[in-house]
Amino acid sequence: MSAAGSGGALVCGFSDLASGLGGLAWRLGDEGGLILGDDGGHEARIAVSGDEDTVELRLSTAAGETEARLSTRTGSVTPETADGTTPPGGPLEAAVCAAEVKPAGQDRTLRCFGHLSSWAEDPAGDGTFRHLALERSDGSVLLVVARGDGGTPHGAERTAGWLLDREGGVSVFGEALLSTQYDEDGRPTRVGLELWREGDEMPPMRAAGTRLGGTEGGGLSATVLRCSSEGSDGLGSYLVRRG
Repeated sequence: MSAAGSGGALVCGFSDLASGLGGLAWRLGDEGGLILGDDGGHEARIAVSGDEDTVELRLSTAAGETEARLSTRTGSVTPETADGTTPPGGPLEAAVCAAEVKPAGQDRTLRCFGHLSSWAEDPAGDGTFRHLALERSDGSVLLVVARGDGGTPHGAERTAGWLLDREGGVSVFGEALLSTQYDEDGRPTRVGLELWREGDEMPPMRAAGTRLGGTEGGGLSATVLRCSSEGSDGLGSYLVRRG
C-alpha cells in the first residue's frame, strides 16, 4: 500500500463499535481527518506514514492526539469491476486492516477494525467522488466507490462495489446502487445500498447507515455512520468530494 508514504491519494479509517470510537483520514487533493467520540465528530489534522502493509496515523484535535496503526490482514488487493474495467476513479488498492488505536487522553490501546484504500493519483480529479466503507461483524468490509465528471447529477455517477473479507478474498457486485439522504444544510444523514451479484437471481445484499457525526468544508464532507448489513452491525465511513 505504497500510497501511504509516497503522497498518493488515500482513504483510511478505524472503528470500534463497542466504545463508539471512529476515525477517518484522507488525502484527496487536500488532506484531513475526522474523529468520532462520545461528544460527536470533530475535524482532525492528520499525519500519515507507512510502508506497503502498514499505515501509521495521527489525528490531532483540541482534545489531544489519537494514534492508530493499521496493518493489512493479508496484504492489499486490486479490485476490478464486474466487467473487468478499471474502477471509478482509477486503479485502486484496498485492504481490510487490523487496527491498534491509542485514543487521545486515554491510557489504553484498542484493537479493532480498520480499512485502507489508495490510488497513485487523485481519483476525484475535477469531478465528484464518493467512498463508502461499511464494517461487518465478521471482519469484512463493504466498499463502494463512485465518480462523476463535473456537472454529473447526483446518483448518475459510475459506481462499483465489493465485499472484501478478512482472508483476502474479494467478491465483486454486478451493480451497486448507492442512495444518500441530506439534511437542510446539505450534510449526509443516511445512506442506503443495494448490491446485486453478477449473474445471481437472488435478492440483492442491502445495507444502510445513519449519521453519528461528521465534518464539512472545502467541497468535502466526511461522515461516520452506524450501519447494518444483512443482520450485521458496525460502523462505517462516507466521504463525498464535490468537484
